Amino acid sequence: MSMFVRLLLFLVAMGGNFTFWVAVINRTHAYGWNRKFVDVLMLICLLAVAVAAWPLALFAAGTNSVAYLPALPEWLVQGWGWASVAAAGLMFAHNTWRWLHPERRGGTGQVTRMPLDMKVEDSSELLAEGVPQKLGALPGNQVVSPECVEMELLVPNLPAAFEGLKIVHLSDLHMSGRIKQAYYDTMVDYANDWQGDLVVITGDIVERPCCYDWVEQTLGRLEARDARLFVLGNHDVKAGPDEVRRRLTAIGFLDVGCRCERIRIERGTCLIAGNETPWFSPPPLVPPSNGANETLRIALLHTPDNFAWAQGNGFHVALAGHNHGGQVRFPIIGALLSPSIYGTRYTAGVFRSPTTVMHVTPGTGSMSPIRWNCAPELNLITLRKA
Repeated sequence: MSMFVRLLLFLVAMGGNFTFWVAVINRTHAYGWNRKFVDVLMLICLLAVAVAAWPLALFAAGTNSVAYLPALPEWLVQGWGWASVAAAGLMFAHNTWRWLHPERRGGTGQVTRMPLDMKVEDSSELLAEGVPQKLGALPGNQVVSPECVEMELLVPNLPAAFEGLKIVHLSDLHMSGRIKQAYYDTMVDYANDWQGDLVVITGDIVERPCCYDWVEQTLGRLEARDARLFVLGNHDVKAGPDEVRRRLTAIGFLDVGCRCERIRIERGTCLIAGNETPWFSPPPLVPPSNGANETLRIALLHTPDNFAWAQGNGFHVALAGHNHGGQVRFPIIGALLSPSIYGTRYTAGVFRSPTTVMHVTPGTGSMSPIRWNCAPELNLITLRKA
């Protein structure tokens, strides 16, 4: 076996091993487990990636020992090696299946993207001093370079009265102080220019108590013709979910977290429910559709892992966030990190089933001050009948 083939075998095996442990990390972050426990599991996974380099190097070299180092069991070297190669093959097959899956097709009509002018001379002005500014200055970092995305969402069985309904969708603001308030103020200004019928926020709104006042000062300026609604996410737990809910409802937002609300808007009746599981439970009890097809049913989810719940309860539209688009997206490969039981399947985009169409935003803000090839988004969704 040539040196080139051995090197290629090593890289494939390392890639497969890395993919396996990243998949484990993604899923450990999806269940609402204790944060310290999850951090320990993640450390174990990262150590496993590093430790694997030695037996996989031996595997590619076709031996189980070298020089004066102790020999490793042959079964361990061969077993770990071929299992890692198989994992690489499964990763390729999974990504191919993911991109070819029918749920990715037919969910959108016209889509336009436009970078937003954040009205500052230097984007570093929007980041806190210290580490956030230093990371923000890295080449290609899009953490405070959001895009305005206007899309037509093609909705199965959309009630005729709601043709053209406009929804402004924000999510994953992560108000923590790492990104300054001026960033969010500018995003609100752009959102208000759309004059949406509904404004919805799908979780991870406030991350630190020091930003409580931003709710009134910034989010309080959001305007909607009919209603403003929200659910919370896992990071709102850090700031104190009761206080976040209290402040949002005090400025006129409707809390649909783990509840189901029937609201009357200009076009007709909407049934809107929020599912915040697994961090807040239980999910709401949703009345079955009466078959008249006159009520628009919208599900607000923090995590897109609850897409099946939305489908099973007959929602026309589901809106979610949580996965940040992967935060970093590589050419061809796409995202690697996504805190979901489905891995990177629902990092961002539009997904369609026979009954429900789901929009997953990559987020309006950012928890970490790093985003590559994955800009934050401000979304305007216009409903169209599929």
